[in-house]
Amino acid sequence: MADLLSYLKEVGKNDIIFAYKGEINTQLLRSIVQSADAKMDEFGENLGFRKRVSGVLIEILQNVMRHGSNMKIGDTEYYPVMIIARHNDEYIIGTGNLITHQEKEFLEKHINKVNSMNAEELKEFYQEILKNGSISSKGGAGLGIIDVARKSKDNRINYDFKEINNDYMFFSMFVSVQKPTRKS
Repeated sequence: MADLLSYLKEVGKNDIIFAYKGEINTQLLRSIVQSADAKMDEFGENLGFRKRVSGVLIEILQNVMRHGSNMKIGDTEYYPVMIIARHNDEYIIGTGNLITHQEKEFLEKHINKVNSMNAEELKEFYQEILKNGSISSKGGAGLGIIDVARKSKDNRINYDFKEINNDYMFFSMFVSVQKPTRKS
């Protein structure tokens, strides 16, 4: 269920707490995070959990901000999109943006590697990249994906690619952040 359109059809309108379509800049990122935090506060979420969700949200939106832009292909205008939904005991953050086929190869390989790791392996991989990693021309070393996975339910990132044309694909990514269970 990583396809953004399929997800939007499945979730109820009451589950969605924030949705946006358009370019994302630093000021908008701050506003989205503040709005989401205020909404979670209304729902009675504790500060630690709100910070965890906000951290995931910031990482994901920074990736969209760095790599997503609006573009017209044929008669269709493509924009970055994002959604935050609350369902039962978890918050789901979904984003989508255009990427090139070359970016797909790196993303798919990196996410699959991250998804194959348990919590301890993710921690070690994160530390290894911090120590030895190189920064890409767009400012990333892949740490954001690792950090998001570490904070997500089951340490997993769900994703999907939809072919647009020979040059571009639409990349959708979903992360679920589950409330911690209370110990009795």
